[in-house]
Amino acid sequence: MHPKTRHTDRYPHGIDGRVFIVKLAVLLGLIGTGLWLGLHGSCACKGLSWIILGGMFAHAVELQHQALHNTAFRSKRLNRIVGTLLGIPMLVSFTEYQTTHLRHHCLLGTPDDQESFDYDYQSLTTVRGWFSHLLMLRHYARKLRTLLSSLKPGAHAEPDTRINNEYRLMLLTILAGIGLSILLSRPLIAECWLLPLFLIAAPAHVLIELPEHVGCQPDTTDVFRNTRSIQAGAFARWYTNGNNYHAEHHYRRSIQVEHWSTMHQMLKARVEFLEPSYWSFYRRFLHALRAGVVNDSAYWRTQPRPNDFAEPGLVSRPVEEPVHR
Repeated sequence: MHPKTRHTDRYPHGIDGRVFIVKLAVLLGLIGTGLWLGLHGSCACKGLSWIILGGMFAHAVELQHQALHNTAFRSKRLNRIVGTLLGIPMLVSFTEYQTTHLRHHCLLGTPDDQESFDYDYQSLTTVRGWFSHLLMLRHYARKLRTLLSSLKPGAHAEPDTRINNEYRLMLLTILAGIGLSILLSRPLIAECWLLPLFLIAAPAHVLIELPEHVGCQPDTTDVFRNTRSIQAGAFARWYTNGNNYHAEHHYRRSIQVEHWSTMHQMLKARVEFLEPSYWSFYRRFLHALRAGVVNDSAYWRTQPRPNDFAEPGLVSRPVEEPVHR
């Protein structure tokens, strides 16, 4: 039976796990295609395999994002199991991501807010800073230290031992890949993971997540002023798993991805930073990078703040919702 959809504050709710199963099937099918091309194809096919694998590694983190909000499946346990596996290729701990990301939702627009992936938007004023950001160098330097420290009991900064266990699972997976590479006398760990990760997955992840808040107004808790939405095409909506509707997501984080487009139609007049496409955003971003106005909200604002909204009960701050762990 299809799960019933209920409405709270006019916005549709309801979690249909079958939709997420289809997403996982597509992800696994593409990863399988990438692996086959890399193992059996020509040099050109190897390059294509890196693009497919790296692209799917980044896509998996977007699916993990849905799982950490417990909107992939009704079962929190199933969300955790699947979300943990989805984060392995890009070394993203489910529990750590969930903890920091839900804190980001609660603290957005305050001095205590910090992104889950340690983005340094203030450095995006130079080409050098941009490339460092694009390759996620600081992120993976920290991940390397965390992987090694996970071998020491209680070494992780978070009290939750699940984080340590998740990093140990990643380390075990890496060691298994190295062992298989030695056994087959072929650099599988590099061909099927390292090269796709650094050449494709890291830049793809940054390009997906960069538009969320950069250039928006950081000193307000109004999600329609500190968060950007993008009216993306069908492919971009699938690949980012709806992340283009980011203001809507921050406004009601417990709503399943499939309902965000409906919310967007109801709320788009309030979103001050609204782009017609990812291409439009990045054309403007490159111009802002050259002009040194990346963090200038006046440059980025696309819609004036509506002064005629007087609808009862419609607020700009996100509704407080329970943090599920």
